[in-house]
Amino acid sequence: MESPRRESSRAVEPCPIAPVVDVVYSKWTAQVLWCLLHHGQLRFSCVADCPG
Repeated sequence: MESPRRESSRAVEPCPIAPVVDVVYSKWTAQVLWCLLHHGQLRFSCVADCPG
């Protein structure tokens, strides 16, 4: 027989850096950052044409 779970009296607060982690680890972020690092400031169309 399982013991009943006790509910915590504290509300779980969301992680304050979760939105940052979502952006940094999104699908295209690493490729865009690599392109900008190697080529400097670019227009969007140039970033879209970067290999990788």
